[in-house]
Amino acid sequence: MAVRHSFRETDCQEVRQVALLLFYGGNPLSDDEIASYYKKWIWFFELFLTIIDRKHGNFIHFPFLTSPAEQPYKTLQVMKLLQNLWIEKIQHDNEQAYKR
Repeated sequence: MAVRHSFRETDCQEVRQVALLLFYGGNPLSDDEIASYYKKWIWFFELFLTIIDRKHGNFIHFPFLTSPAEQPYKTLQVMKLLQNLWIEKIQHDNEQAYKR
């Protein structure tokens, strides 16, 4: 069995801070604290943006060319968090468009 690398609550908070800034058009490099988080997690953001259907928030494919059970645990945890945050962004954008 593969070793599972935990995705701690502090990791989750770092990814969330970067995602909320990045997804809503901000520059994560403009703040020193956020920039350090972004540099730490950039690989996951770049991967996420290549495997997601940006219009609906669905995954187009898994991050790696293996079965779902063989996907790296931490990577899937980060991808699911990013997906949830992306879907929240889509809902926010739709609500803003509806109000116009």
